Amino acid sequence: MTLRVGAYTEACNEAMKKARELGVYAIVRIQDKTERAVGVVNGQTDVLSVEEISGVGVQVFTFEGYSGFASSDVITSEFLVELVESATNLARTSGKYGAEPSREINQARPLIRDIDAHVPMGLDSISHNEEERLVSEICRAAMEIDQRLAVRSFYRIANEQWRIVRSDGTDTMFSIPRSAAMSMMTARGNGRAASANASLSGADAGIIASVEGRTRLEKRTRKAALT
Repeated sequence: MTLRVGAYTEACNEAMKKARELGVYAIVRIQDKTERAVGVVNGQTDVLSVEEISGVGVQVFTFEGYSGFASSDVITSEFLVELVESATNLARTSGKYGAEPSREINQARPLIRDIDAHVPMGLDSISHNEEERLVSEICRAAMEIDQRLAVRSFYRIANEQWRIVRSDGTDTMFSIPRSAAMSMMTARGNGRAASANASLSGADAGIIASVEGRTRLEKRTRKAALT
């Protein structure tokens, strides 16, 4: 799979070019995250969401070691150039107010590497509707443990990608896939209430879609409910 953050090469190049013109050391950090979530309460879906967010932060260091930072949720060549300019102005101004300089960034070694963390059942392996069906089954299975239980089951899967580009030639891209499922159970009786939670985390949809993941989650749910 091609990393989404690979689409910002031109913008990063323009940012580095502006940093050279201004005589500063720049670090560009780009984040791009896609996340889906499903929530089911007593067998009825109450959350079904998809979130896509991206943003960029630019940090610069002057020759003297003063630092400035600027960020935006718009990632274009024009905006990155403006961020370098803004961060540079902040860095140069900070020296006038007694900020403590640091030149340790000059000791960092360049790194050029792409790391796409492949997982068997990533974000695109099953549809959002299928996720909803599976979470509904998990919720109903928890309810069947004891008829007194009120259950909320929740599932989240995300693929977060980063790109880091520095003035020393560093250009690194990597992805962080992750997932989590949880059932929160409450039993009421004789004017009292007791709650228990069971959860399972992982890197992909296998925690709810594979036999192994489903079995582990159901065992944890039953143990929590009967404790």
